[in-house]
Parts: sequence; C-alpha cells; structure tokens
Amino acid sequence: MAGGTHRFLRRWGVDEPDDTQAALAARYLRHRRVLYLVMFLLVPGAATRLDLPTPEGAPRYLAAVVLALLLAEAVAALWKPRGPRVASLTPRRWQDLVPRWAVALLSVLAVVTSALVVMGLLMQPWADRLDLRARGFTPEFAHEIARPPGVLLLVGVAVGLAAVLAVVWLALRRGAVGDPATDAALRTRSARVAVGLGMVWMAWLLTRAFGRLSALRAAGHHEAPGWLVVVAGADLAGLAGLLVAVLGWIWVTNVSGRVPYVRSVG
Repeated sequence: MAGGTHRFLRRWGVDEPDDTQAALAARYLRHRRVLYLVMFLLVPGAATRLDLPTPEGAPRYLAAVVLALLLAEAVAALWKPRGPRVASLTPRRWQDLVPRWAVALLSVLAVVTSALVVMGLLMQPWADRLDLRARGFTPEFAHEIARPPGVLLLVGVAVGLAAVLAVVWLALRRGAVGDPATDAALRTRSARVAVGLGMVWMAWLLTRAFGRLSALRAAGHHEAPGWLVVVAGADLAGLAGLLVAVLGWIWVTNVSGRVPYVRSVG
C-alpha cells in the first residue's frame, strides 16, 4: 500500500515522496474509495426507484458509474482535510489545476447537449399529434415518444456542471494542509479527475439527446421537418463525442509527473 501511494504521488508530480507524504495521500484515497462504493450502491438504485428513463444494457451502467464517481468526488471535496495549515507562497489559478483545453471541451459538450435537448423538447407538441399506433409502431415505442427525457437531461447537464465546478472551486480555494507539494498534487488530481468525469458524463448525455432526436425522426418519418432529419441523421456524432470525451478523460488524468504547478510548489 505504501509503495502504491508513493507511486501515486510521483505520478502527480511529487519527487521522491516520503512516508509522511504517502500517509496523506493514503488518507485522501481511502476517503474517495469509501465514497465510490457508497455512490455505486446508491446511484443505480435511485434511478430505478425514481423510474428515470434510462437505456438498457451497458450504456446504463456506464452512466451510473460515471455519475457515481463524479458525485463521490464532489462529496469528497466538501470534507475538510485534517492537519496543520500551511501558507502557500504560490498563487493558485484554475489554469494551474486544469488545462484550458479540458475546460473548453467540457463547455462545448455541455452547450451542444443542451441545444439538442431543447430541440427535442420543442418538437414534443408535434410528436404528441402523431398517431403512432395507426402507423404500426409498438406500444413501447409510442410510450417512449410520449415520455420526453429532455427535462431530465437538462437536469443532468446542470448537476454535472455543478459537481465539476464545485470540485474545481474547492480545490482552488480551500487552505493548504500538511506538506505543500502533496497538497498541491492532491488538489490537482481532484480537479482534473472531476473535469475528466464531467466530459464523459456530458458526452453520454449527448448520445441520449441524439437518440431522442433519432426517435422523433423515426416516429414522424416523411412528416419530420427537414432540420430534424439532418440533425438526427448525425447521431454518429454523439458516439464520436463520447469517444473524444473518454480520450480527453484519459489524457487530462494521465499526467505521469508532468505537473508544473506541483513542481513549482515543491
């Protein structure tokens, strides 16, 4: 375990961490592992109990895992670390913790997802006028069309952004505790992991928004507006966005010791 925390700290930019620094990192990781487990148990059960419209199979579990991890990071960020307070002589900016490209990608995914969701909601009155049973669609499909997930998706965007911003803000603003280099590494890790998880969460919501527009296009068939046919026909862009988000998550958290802010503090 000690060797693992030493490697963890070296990965996040702490050169030759000692046992005291490793103990701080071990406590940090232990808190998060407990919260990960709790959220893994709570999130899927809450979705089922609330009867939320979620896809079946692997995508459902992907969403549950990502949301559980993101919420766990947000809750963990609220815990005040114990230990002696130390003054930081290096001013912190959010750019020190998270690269600009990561925040830009997260923002683009959130904006595009929200725009597609609003498009779907605006089309709902048109969809409600369609007689899907007479067109030969199954009752399950008719029920899906009659139950738009748009509001829930917008709530998902808001919750995801709020969780990410909370983690980054707390990582930026809370006082330094214990060893300055270790503290800088842990706050950097928290911010980057939260932004990476936020990317994947937004991209998953993006695929759901595209899926809704595709379902509306199928329901309307030849009566679907031209813009809906074009936008829904680009649903592969949702999968591309998910792939980009996963790669972004990997890249933003795969620092391998290249953390200038941590090195400047240490």
